[in-house]
Amino acid sequence: MAQGHRSPPTMSDVAAVAGVSKKTVSNVLSGYEHVSSARATA
Repeated sequence: MAQGHRSPPTMSDVAAVAGVSKKTVSNVLSGYEHVSSARATA
């Protein structure tokens, strides 16, 4: 039985699940210091 190919989650996917903007996801991944810890762990 063949399994379907699943691509890795995008920043849009992560933002939607976390309830934040794509920019916030980008800031967290880039190590931007001015993101609250509450947002960074959402």
